[in-house]
Amino acid sequence: MSAGFPSRGGLSSRQPLFGAPPEPASSSSVQVSVQQSEFNLDDEVMGLRGQMAQLKTMSQQIGESSRENSAILAGLEETMEKARLALKKSMKRMNKAYEQSKSNHLLYLVLFSLATLFGLYFFAKVVATIRWLLGYH
Repeated sequence: MSAGFPSRGGLSSRQPLFGAPPEPASSSSVQVSVQQSEFNLDDEVMGLRGQMAQLKTMSQQIGESSRENSAILAGLEETMEKARLALKKSMKRMNKAYEQSKSNHLLYLVLFSLATLFGLYFFAKVVATIRWLLGYH
């Protein structure tokens, strides 16, 4: 049996994830191969300049977006402050109305109205009785 990891299909060793298949353990030398391709420094510099221009444009857009978000946030804070003040004013009104509802002024108003209506009714009956007694039918 081989020293690798046996698997079905006749493979006798595990394949590496990256690179070339492993060298036998008896080999102690490492081989490095560098392929000479056409390397143009001017093209690389131009490519980097293009990327820098893109990064600069992107950073300016991020700055503009940040300023817009700051303006929106400032407007939101102002709106929240106005809402807080309106709520505070409404709470004062409600507390005042609540304190007034605890007093009996509505009861006094109803009793006064009933007394006035009873007084008018009684006055009308007295006038009708006087007319009847005097004969002004």
